[in-house]
Amino acid sequence: MKEIFSSDENLIDEICIVFKSDNPVFIFEFSGVYGLIAANSIEGVNAINAAKIRLPNKFYSTVFGTDAILKNAKHSKLFDLKAQLLEIFEGSFIRFEIENLTTTNPLICNGTHQVLIKRPSYRDLFNNLEIELSKLLTPSPYFSFKHYAPICSSANISGDVAGSIISKQKALEFAKSRNIKLFVHSKLNALQQGSYPVFSIDENLRVKIERKGLNDEMILKKAEILNFRH
Repeated sequence: MKEIFSSDENLIDEICIVFKSDNPVFIFEFSGVYGLIAANSIEGVNAINAAKIRLPNKFYSTVFGTDAILKNAKHSKLFDLKAQLLEIFEGSFIRFEIENLTTTNPLICNGTHQVLIKRPSYRDLFNNLEIELSKLLTPSPYFSFKHYAPICSSANISGDVAGSIISKQKALEFAKSRNIKLFVHSKLNALQQGSYPVFSIDENLRVKIERKGLNDEMILKKAEILNFRH
């Protein structure tokens, strides 16, 4: 297994090598928790399913990079309020309806999809990665538009009562046991540990907390100030 840092100049090249392999998934050290990142493809879903020994009736998120996902939200208000949305929900997942999608697949649940919003430096990283993947891979088969944002999930066995992995040593052990070929360190995990909250947003900008997590109450307070409601 290769270990590199998120600041390495060749990070995107290394990720692209993994995504073109027969096991297109790697581990990324987010602030607070370790995550699995996979190509937005059938092969990527199969790889992340195998790594997690995925339980049925579970759905995957993507990491926010380019504007593509917000441009294709069913309710255009979300794209119009992009700046506020990214500011409020940094460090959380947001769930919303996607235009022209009512079906269910590994990334879509009854027409909704979930997106992880991270700090600006990581949004830049995943924006650049998404652009490179658009040159390397075919569009995701799970969306009604051309989409390349990578899939993400917690780095653990699905349904593990211990929850998400927050220890570097346990994350390394998990990676080796699940045949993960790339491990990306960031030195951010020690800042604050725990899982990210999940919020759903409807067409009236009503916010509902679907899963509690780090800083969930603080995020809700920011949402109220900027006229999102719950």
